[in-house]
Amino acid sequence: MYAQNGEASSSEFVFDEMGVKNIVWWTAMIVGYVQNGFYLKSLDVFWRMVISGTQPNALAPVSILPACVGLEYLKLGQLIHGYGIKLGLDSDLPLVNSMIALYGKCGNVEIARSLLDSMGVRNMVSWNAMIATYEQNDMDSEAIKLFQKMQNEKVEFDHITVASIISACASLGALNTGKWVHELANSKGLESNVAVTNALLDMYAKCGSVDLARNVFDKLPKKGVVSWSAVIGICGSWARRRCPQALL
Repeated sequence: MYAQNGEASSSEFVFDEMGVKNIVWWTAMIVGYVQNGFYLKSLDVFWRMVISGTQPNALAPVSILPACVGLEYLKLGQLIHGYGIKLGLDSDLPLVNSMIALYGKCGNVEIARSLLDSMGVRNMVSWNAMIATYEQNDMDSEAIKLFQKMQNEKVEFDHITVASIISACASLGALNTGKWVHELANSKGLESNVAVTNALLDMYAKCGSVDLARNVFDKLPKKGVVSWSAVIGICGSWARRRCPQALL
């Protein structure tokens, strides 16, 4: 309960006061730290669990791998992945998805893709992890191709998918593809998502489509600082190009 509400210190206090800790409590503490971004603390709990002699269950490697992703600890992630395989989790979706993300963040794109391709069952998180891998490694064309493959296979997508692909379009200056993704986002009701909106503003700005960027901004039900800053920057860039003397 404390962890779910961002009260990691309170969760830690309750945990430390417990005399006997079983695998459920160790794992709950690991998950709580990971969810709140305290990756080093989650690893510390994991090692304390191992040292205590508590036998990790199947959930333990799945729970700790996101910490390795956040810290880009590739070798440790590989060790934990190997342990998961020994437990019979070689086809476990969360485990493989985390490894795709880890290999991607560490620049091992080919291994990440081989994991995706070898999966008998993939979910949206699997595809998103691979798309993010391509985007993080400046392989924007490959990210778009993978999204097109998602569409061909009728795989569901979410705001994370859309924001990543629009960012890839922005990097490539691929305006027509960006418009297509924008339409898909509208069909799913994702246009008002903050991450999607900011990605659209950036994409249209980089493609020189000030009117389209302004249209996205004007439709926002709530405008945050990032959105205001983005559209001001877009208008400023347009003004400098059209009439530089007006800014003197």
